Amino acid sequence: METPGNWCRRAPLLALTKGKIILKTNSYRLSLDLLACAFLIALSLVMFWVERLHEQGFVYLGWGADPEFFIWSLNWFPFAWVHHLPLLTTNFVRAPVGASLAWRTSVPALALLTAPFTLKYGALTSYNFLMMLAPGLTGAGAYLAAKELCGKTLPSFIAGLVFGFSSYEMGQSLGHLNLSFIVAIPLCLFIYFRAVKKNWSPLQMGISLGFLLLLSLEFLKKFVQVSPLFRSPPLL
Repeated sequence: METPGNWCRRAPLLALTKGKIILKTNSYRLSLDLLACAFLIALSLVMFWVERLHEQGFVYLGWGADPEFFIWSLNWFPFAWVHHLPLLTTNFVRAPVGASLAWRTSVPALALLTAPFTLKYGALTSYNFLMMLAPGLTGAGAYLAAKELCGKTLPSFIAGLVFGFSSYEMGQSLGHLNLSFIVAIPLCLFIYFRAVKKNWSPLQMGISLGFLLLLSLEFLKKFVQVSPLFRSPPLL
């Protein structure tokens, strides 16, 4: 018969054993999540791999003249930063009047994030890698959001696969980097679901969403341009 003394001696051992089981379960779930995200990103790289990618100046992903502007933008922002030039205005195009990049489909956040890579390998290589990564990263973000919502791996993986490689994403991969790189949108959903579950403070949620909205500025800017609210004369 178990006495109170025996139970007191066994309680720490039981707690430690339960803690190990929980730790192993969490590690297993984290491994599944990492594997699912890695598979989606690898699939994206394999699907959009450009031959002779290392040969700068030859091949880029996309069609028409749009990719050329994004390549120029990826090069402009690091160049302007290093030379202490205004980031959102330039006289290097449409001289001597110049042009404003604030309302164009420039990609300042992506350009500054990839600046070290661009300075070493060139804007063309940065553009190609961003375009190749965009569907996979978007799918991984959708997987994390779905997993946070339903807690099941397989349905979440299917959601990430469908969202990341949707007809929209494939269409924008023809040359619209600003509309293809939308990983911040599913990650915003992930942050929202996690904040509700974990009862985050407004500060935690604000910092997380603020960073993601900064990354998605290129995507949101396009909708601000065509929104009637921002085009109405009384509000200008």
